[in-house]
Formats: sequence, structure tokens, C-alpha cells
Amino acid sequence: RWFTEVDQLEGIHSLVVKGCAALALCFATCPWLVEIHALPKAVFNTWHPYTFYIPLLTFVFLRNVSKTVRGYCLGPFRSLGRVTLETYLLQHHLLMNGKSK
Repeated sequence: RWFTEVDQLEGIHSLVVKGCAALALCFATCPWLVEIHALPKAVFNTWHPYTFYIPLLTFVFLRNVSKTVRGYCLGPFRSLGRVTLETYLLQHHLLMNGKSK
């Protein structure tokens, strides 16, 4: 709904609103990358439930920032989405070799 209202704004106003929102999200994602994502796996796993939404919201916003970008899809993500369950099972059965925690 918000994107629809912003898309209906006149040219430069729409760019300014979306640019400010994108800048704010990027400013939130940079510290997450430096501080949280760089943590050792065990510590990261404790922080993940509380901070997962930061990069997720940034990706979703940037993915939907314009009608042109919304029209494209990334082939690897599309292919991976089709076989998500199989990939998950492959990870746990073949790649982890019984050493998963």
C-alpha cells in the first residue's frame, strides 16, 4: 500500500521518498553486517532471532523500489525457490554428515 501511494507521487517526490527510505535501511544494514553478521556462528545464532529482519527488510524494499526492478527476477533465486525442500534435506543429509547441531 505504501509503495502504491509513493508511486503515485510526482517524479522527483517519489524518488526523494524512496531514496530517504533506502538510505535509512542501508544505514541500519551496515552496522548489522559489521557487528552481527561477523560474529562466530554460535554467538550469531543467539542474535539471529532478534536481528534477522534488518537485512530482510532492506532486501525486500530494494527489490520493490521501482516497477522496473519488480519486473525482474534472479535466476538462481528462482531455481533455488523451486527446490527449497530438496536443498534443505540435501544440506542436512549429505553436507552435514551427521555433525549438525
